[in-house]
Amino acid sequence: MRTDNTMVNALIGAVVTLVTSFIPFSPILGGAVAAYLSDADADSGVRIGFVSGAIATVPMAAFGFFVTSILFPLLRERTGRFRGVPAAAGRVGSALHRRIERAWRLPRRVFHEF
Repeated sequence: MRTDNTMVNALIGAVVTLVTSFIPFSPILGGAVAAYLSDADADSGVRIGFVSGAIATVPMAAFGFFVTSILFPLLRERTGRFRGVPAAAGRVGSALHRRIERAWRLPRRVFHEF
């Protein structure tokens, strides 16, 4: 599929990046798809991949802005003691620790030796 429309191929690459965002290095995959669709040489492929990554950054940044500015204050307001991502990670880690101890019926000292 040879096409000279760089922006359409970059947009397709950005969509591939967003769809595969759960896979590590998904921007590389999206840029590779964009460069493949345009049948570009190495220099043009790098440029098209860059444009694809720049386009994919916009919705990712919007999602990050949504989470940090809207969702976290709502959680803090609802629970009254939510203190951000580190507190949430600590809470999840301690709950997981307790579940593992109960599931495996291990004494507490096994985890504290490490």
